[in-house]
Amino acid sequence: MPNYRSQKTTSNSRGSRTPRRGLGCFIIVLVFIVLFVIAALLIPRRIYNSTLDSQISLNSESVKIIVEEGSSTASVLELLKTNEVIKTSAQEYTFRYYVRENNLDSSLQAGSFSIPNNSTIVEITEILQNAKAPDIWVTIPEGLRKDQIASLISEQYEGREFAVFSEQEFIDLTTDPSFISTNGFEVSDLEGYLYPDRYLLPLEANAQYVLTAMLDNFKNRIGDITYEELIVASMIEREGYTDFDRPKIADVIWKRLEDGETLGIDATLLYYYKDWKYVLTFDELNLDQPYNTRLNPGLPPTPISNPGKASIDATLNPETTSFYFYIHDTNGQAYFAENLQQHNSNIVKYLQ
Repeated sequence: MPNYRSQKTTSNSRGSRTPRRGLGCFIIVLVFIVLFVIAALLIPRRIYNSTLDSQISLNSESVKIIVEEGSSTASVLELLKTNEVIKTSAQEYTFRYYVRENNLDSSLQAGSFSIPNNSTIVEITEILQNAKAPDIWVTIPEGLRKDQIASLISEQYEGREFAVFSEQEFIDLTTDPSFISTNGFEVSDLEGYLYPDRYLLPLEANAQYVLTAMLDNFKNRIGDITYEELIVASMIEREGYTDFDRPKIADVIWKRLEDGETLGIDATLLYYYKDWKYVLTFDELNLDQPYNTRLNPGLPPTPISNPGKASIDATLNPETTSFYFYIHDTNGQAYFAENLQQHNSNIVKYLQ
């Protein structure tokens, strides 16, 4: 007869060993997880410690970077990476961790900095906290004359120790043949080429440095443009108040020039008197001088302002219309006309 009790006992004996084997596997997996976590914590710290005081490279040449106002630590780090001041993921991690661990986010300054390639992460953060001299942000709006630009820059330097910028020297250089040709221009006056933008200028910058920076910016942002096109753009900058109006005004100006008609742009007269708010008298409106586009057909001898990109783009890409005249009301709203009758009607309706 089969021994059922014996079989049952054997079965129970085998089943009792299964939980022990599962427990052993669990312990082994747990040990591996603990070791992995420990390694994950120790390896970054080891990388941090070995990278923190190590030179980025052996090259002693410096890289100049400009940190904009309000830049976050992340954007500063991207700037360092873009300029290859920081080259590896280990250096990136170390910089981020060092700044966070030492609460330096708010201590990183805006300005221009010269950072040697052989700096360490610690030295880089020290440089970014301590500019040798406070740089000056200067915003040049579109449509200013060169004398206005010189005055605006001079005001920014006024009262600052060690400042050497000269307003008069700036103006003189704009008509200096040697300086103009050295910068690659074949004109007698740099009016129109002083590109409106936001500039970060060193405290010790002189007029030549500032003017060269503006001319270089013009070359980089605008490139090739004829002098005639620049003069038209300078008038559109003073005449057009919106991106909608500028291409239409450009079309009117180019058509009238092609037909040999006078432009009748009072902004050219105001440029002559160096005052955009000047109230012109009847005699001044009829004074025969080069900037009187009411009397003289063609363009004024020079640009009358320093135009921005929108006005330059409108000049190069005028909108084809049937308009031949335009006026502005006292609020700056433009009204276009196809013929003299419509133009006179607009004058009566919007200006009288």
